[in-house]
Amino acid sequence: MRFLDRLLRRDGYYAQIESIEVDPPTALLGEPCTITVVTSQTGPRSTVTGVLYGPGGEALRLRFARVGESVFQQEWRAETTIDAGAGRWRAGVRVEDDTAETAFDVTDRAETVETRIRDFTVQPEPAEPGEPLSFGGRLERSAGRDEWTGLPDGQLILLSFRAEDEFAWRVITETKTGEGGFFAATATAVESGLWRAEFPGTAAFLAFRGPEVASTAPHSEGDVKLTHGRNPAKVRRGKTVRHGGTVHYWSGTGWRKLGSGRAVTLQVNGANQAGDTTDRNGGYTIKERAQASGGRRVIFRKQDSFNAGRSDPERKVTVTN
Repeated sequence: MRFLDRLLRRDGYYAQIESIEVDPPTALLGEPCTITVVTSQTGPRSTVTGVLYGPGGEALRLRFARVGESVFQQEWRAETTIDAGAGRWRAGVRVEDDTAETAFDVTDRAETVETRIRDFTVQPEPAEPGEPLSFGGRLERSAGRDEWTGLPDGQLILLSFRAEDEFAWRVITETKTGEGGFFAATATAVESGLWRAEFPGTAAFLAFRGPEVASTAPHSEGDVKLTHGRNPAKVRRGKTVRHGGTVHYWSGTGWRKLGSGRAVTLQVNGANQAGDTTDRNGGYTIKERAQASGGRRVIFRKQDSFNAGRSDPERKVTVTN
């Protein structure tokens, strides 16, 4: 078994779904919509499958094509049109043994009001990692013809980030609009990438994802990023969950796989558990005897010229009796 574990150590062996996104965020009856799925880096034989489930029992099978690939992730897209069934829909997707779903609304264009986000800014540019970032913008609604006006205050705004070497968007913080639809928020610069603001929508107003704004926070040589997959996601108490991935470091010009003999530690709900050392390709495999539900993360502590790093996001594991 030790030989098999070592043989199976490769980046993305436990393929994970990193995100699911529907565009436009409120789908419109009779109009095309796109479902984008981001997975952890997987082999060429991996593929994404999915189904849209409607409020009346509708089921639309999705055909995904891989449209992007990086060191850490792959991006997949499927296009479809929902002709009937206004209400709450679900998109369920699978890659290898991992599954996930997201909910979204489908409505008739004539029954809602369009919205938009204008003048979205991220400051300062560039920024140093760890430096505060400030965001600002305005949420507006259509007032007919070519006229727009600010929405009433108290509307939710989500601020999302996508690292330059990844495809998945992650919500980092949120805020609410003030008078005239203006909003502001702060977050911490971690690395270079793209930011955007999103209005989730209401019964009366269509959801809207704003334009992407670049933010530069350069890596330092020796920075570390970890991939992390877990399998299975649901297990009986005392049974084994396997964790696998690869440790990468920033060489100054790109990401490289770390060599052998570097320690990594699995954290379960923030507490240290089992560990492993990397193989010659930076790969690791950790076996966990699962006892409690919650988040799992793999930690790399500073070693020689390599900085500390951790896997993000946490992987959830559900433990049953």
